[in-house]
Amino acid sequence: MRVDIFVRLAGQRIAIELKYKTKLAVAKLGDGDYQLKNHGAQDIGCYDFVKDIYRIEAMRSNGDIDEGFAVMLTNDEAYRNNPGREGTNALAFRIHNGRDLHGNLSWSEQTGLGTKRSREADLKLRGSYLLDWQQFSTIPELSQSFHFLVVHVTS
Repeated sequence: MRVDIFVRLAGQRIAIELKYKTKLAVAKLGDGDYQLKNHGAQDIGCYDFVKDIYRIEAMRSNGDIDEGFAVMLTNDEAYRNNPGREGTNALAFRIHNGRDLHGNLSWSEQTGLGTKRSREADLKLRGSYLLDWQQFSTIPELSQSFHFLVVHVTS
């Protein structure tokens, strides 16, 4: 199984999966012009992040690694804010601040085939993960704040 970063430290085998999701932002900072893309599709981004946790759990269960981490960095508050509404197609995969992520997670029955393409499988997490987003940085010229989420996969 492939991982973004594999570290061997003091005899420990550690897998780290990374996600970087942005919303549109344009600014001139010093001599540089910066433009962040609008990735959108937060439902798919959430699914992929949860799948990273699921994959790390599988690697631990198989004895391939000793520890694992799933990390996301974003300036898109849609990831860390509770959508406040029920019935969304990706409700099971939401990764908002304060969520206790656990159990068998699946798309709603109304989810379109295009959204689920290559992501049809339910994800059954062995562990339970209390999600705690933290501020990483603020860039006033972009009117943006970046936040990160680190999930230490222990199951």
